[in-house]
Amino acid sequence: MSAMDQDIQENRISLVPIDGEHADDNTCCTFAIQHEDHTMGGILRYIIGKNPDVLFCGYNLPHPAEDVMHFRIQTNGKITAADAFRKGLDDIVEMTEHMSAEFSKQAHGTGFQYVPSYDL
Repeated sequence: MSAMDQDIQENRISLVPIDGEHADDNTCCTFAIQHEDHTMGGILRYIIGKNPDVLFCGYNLPHPAEDVMHFRIQTNGKITAADAFRKGLDDIVEMTEHMSAEFSKQAHGTGFQYVPSYDL
């Protein structure tokens, strides 16, 4: 089970209903992500925004009292917004794994001991 599938099952990620012309369109979606802020929003917006099939990608934090981030994606129709979202999350995981491996490789032989922690 992927991290995104687990987060969806734990109700950390849900779809925000959309009214208007894109109500039944799966190329334009707003995701509500619980317990995330600008740290994840900025990274996710940058990575997803680099996808050539994404026309719009942005996020906001509706209110300081709400622990939720709204993340909106609109694609050109070649992929769904959910697919763009999933690819962005997968790309972030791949990027951090690469960075961790490079860090470990560079730190090897310097006396620095790196102990990876995945308990976030």
